[in-house]
Amino acid sequence: MNASSCPAAPCFSLSRLLGDLKAFARREPVQAMAIAVGTGLLVNLLPKRAIVGTATTLGTALLHPVLLTLGITKAMELCCRSTTGPVPPDGNTLSPSDSSRPSQWITP
Repeated sequence: MNASSCPAAPCFSLSRLLGDLKAFARREPVQAMAIAVGTGLLVNLLPKRAIVGTATTLGTALLHPVLLTLGITKAMELCCRSTTGPVPPDGNTLSPSDSSRPSQWITP
């Protein structure tokens, strides 16, 4: 695979796009203003009720799977935490009968 064909990072592409838009607005201010006004008029003509309705329908459809996934993730996290104790910086595991370890490493 050719290493030179790697895609650019999204944040770099976005900053480059914004830089190009600023340069265009400085070079052609009248044309940039006309494009901005035209875009504003076009957005104003869009049916807001349909956009909000679609977003609401999509949000409610995705709410159940997202909450289920978050619940399963939290349950797995709690299950794993209760079966394995915390590991102190020296790599040794803690046991409830080990009183030589600092109490700050022991979690309830």
